[in-house]
Amino acid sequence: KTKDILKFKDGRVIERKSTPHVFEGKIIGRCWSYNDITQQTNLIDKLGRLAFRDSLTKLYNRRWCEKKLKQMLIGSSANTLAFLYLDLDHFKVINDSCGHIHGDDVLEEISQLLLNTVGQEAFLSRLGGDEFGLILHQQTEREVMAIANNIKGAIGNYSYHWKNKLFKIGVSIGVVFVDEEDDFRSVFVHADEACYISKETGRDKCTIYNSEKAEFQQTKTDLKWYDAIQKALLNGRFELWCQSINASKSGLSHYEVLLRMRTEADKLISPAQFMGSADRFGMIFTIDKRVIEEFCQFYYQNREAVQNSLFSINISGHSISREGFLPFVLNCLNKYDIDYKCICFEITETEIIKNLDSALIFINQVRELGCQISLDDFGKGLTSFSYLKNIPFDNIKIDGQFIKEYNDDQINEAIIKSIVYIAEVMNKKTIAEHIENEEIFMQIKSLGVDYFQGNYFSEPHQITKLLE
Repeated sequence: KTKDILKFKDGRVIERKSTPHVFEGKIIGRCWSYNDITQQTNLIDKLGRLAFRDSLTKLYNRRWCEKKLKQMLIGSSANTLAFLYLDLDHFKVINDSCGHIHGDDVLEEISQLLLNTVGQEAFLSRLGGDEFGLILHQQTEREVMAIANNIKGAIGNYSYHWKNKLFKIGVSIGVVFVDEEDDFRSVFVHADEACYISKETGRDKCTIYNSEKAEFQQTKTDLKWYDAIQKALLNGRFELWCQSINASKSGLSHYEVLLRMRTEADKLISPAQFMGSADRFGMIFTIDKRVIEEFCQFYYQNREAVQNSLFSINISGHSISREGFLPFVLNCLNKYDIDYKCICFEITETEIIKNLDSALIFINQVRELGCQISLDDFGKGLTSFSYLKNIPFDNIKIDGQFIKEYNDDQINEAIIKSIVYIAEVMNKKTIAEHIENEEIFMQIKSLGVDYFQGNYFSEPHQITKLLE
């Protein structure tokens, strides 16, 4: 039996099969059959093309880009292959102001603009969202950077008009000159890192990846923490700890709920070491939800032992601004039958200001139920006092740096006195953290602070020790 495909100039595709005709053990002829498979072949080709094309911009997609990089990395010599990672600046403003339909219009226009700039035959792809990738081959570093600057200039000159409003965007670019030892994954990661540096250092600029530079060393550290955080979330290695908050006069037991990560080597890690990385990679939302869920479970299971205590839980501005976070919190409190008066949410002053509208919605809702709000790290921002009149809160937690440096700077004393005075006028309470010894405790207490937290009273410990 035989089978082959015949392709004709007019586009027809014919499948030809032959079967031998046997008589008395000998082949005496063949039976031929012909089947027109033009329609099926065209459909398969079309589906194949669609699999590697972005449906909106008609550019190549991320899947194609990865496949092309793999192919071109085979046998490529150092610095003959470059990859550019492009991320539009301020595109979110257009999406939020005009709607996603107009955002899609902008992406289509930018895609055509990029093609006009780098050439219709360029290996240009849309990686997703407002991010694009460009593969350049047989180009010198000077030529690559010239292309990158041409892209930056073209997008910088672009504007979008909507309802008598003018919108401008820019582009941050990360460039990788491929090394012989690179694979396509490392090329993507390094280009993304370089693009991130462009974003963080002012936007609308181009950064070449260089593993020896300090900023890229930090990125490597962040990526290691990213992996550790993912594993900790997956394997339940985040632990709830707490530290007492002590009143200058007798009152309700008060604790701040703290978080620790236990590594695979059984080492405890404080949030100060990994939260920056969690913030960079958008993991704080997941961590905040995990803390709230696990605390509510702890409270529910040990209600009799802890129901007369107040617990402060830290939440980030990123979480407050995320859709679904407030319903999640309210659902947890109701699901585990938590007494609202036993909960205080700590939010840093700067995070509230950065996410003011969503923060006020969250604050008003939980305070209406009976929860308290503490302004954490107060005094760290530059606009603290002007916002106090507009933010509903119950406690001011004075930024610990003022306490640490109290003996070194008389200005710190004046700042603390000012905060205490304003809190008294507003009938709010003040909390001083980082109280490490009796001397600093007595000094800060003399200024009229209401509550104190620090190792002088109690070092942080696992929350389960409250049951002992």
